[in-house]
Amino acid sequence: MPKPHHKKMFGFAPRPLRVFMEDSVLRETLSVYKGRNLKEGLNNKKFHIKDTGLSYRQIAELDKGGMLGQARRESGSWRSFSLKELVYLKLIEELRKYGIQNSALSNVREAFFKKPFLEDVRNVDAPLSTAEMMIVHFFLESLVLVAINSDGDVAFFDRFHAPLTSTLESCLLINFNELTHTVMKAHGWTEPLKYRTSDFPTDESVAGSDISSVEMELLRTVRDGAYRQIEITMKDGRPALMRVRKPDLAGLHDEAELLKIIRDKSFATFNVTKRDGKVQSFQEEDTIKL
Repeated sequence: MPKPHHKKMFGFAPRPLRVFMEDSVLRETLSVYKGRNLKEGLNNKKFHIKDTGLSYRQIAELDKGGMLGQARRESGSWRSFSLKELVYLKLIEELRKYGIQNSALSNVREAFFKKPFLEDVRNVDAPLSTAEMMIVHFFLESLVLVAINSDGDVAFFDRFHAPLTSTLESCLLINFNELTHTVMKAHGWTEPLKYRTSDFPTDESVAGSDISSVEMELLRTVRDGAYRQIEITMKDGRPALMRVRKPDLAGLHDEAELLKIIRDKSFATFNVTKRDGKVQSFQEEDTIKL
């Protein structure tokens, strides 16, 4: 496996925010970031509260809890947000659905607003935050996974280091590309979510390696692309269960079709949100025993 930019995994490292990135990926990402002038595109505060998908009250609660970055309101006007901050708010929203509270999210906030990813690299004109680096991966069509455990330890994995996620303690695993794509679609992005075919290992590429059949099943699940979030539960140091959440189906089917989906499932968890008599959110969660 290629040499990672940071070597130790979260939970064992002195810092609870870790990034696993192969050097060639780092160089490519920097080149695209600077060549396309993505700094301005990611940090231009042209969005408003209505664009976040959250209410004024929810934004105020996040602000009170110290969870917003520099999205301060100017005198006489409402606060504004950048694309990076919209992705951040979407990630916070998803994590809180799984019961992760603000007290365990400080490292997520630092990834977006505080810790420069290239703090120790010389000759870089515009250091990226960790999150900026990962959003650039979306434009490169290159897989990024983010893992967070109940203590708030956070780790990001590029396509070369995705197999390492099978060795983590119990954690929530989120496809960062899928999350970014959801935000982009809400604001006019029409391209489907794409990945480089080389991002995903084949069965042949891991033949003879020390990856177990259970770990291979986890890789297949990530490679499948059918799930928006994957939560891994460990037992005796090994992956035991996967809880997977599919993309939101509201807006893709009418209520009769959604009811049929529920009836056709012998075992699943469904989270449905209605507003003004209409289904606003329809999410399916499955449990897979490894």
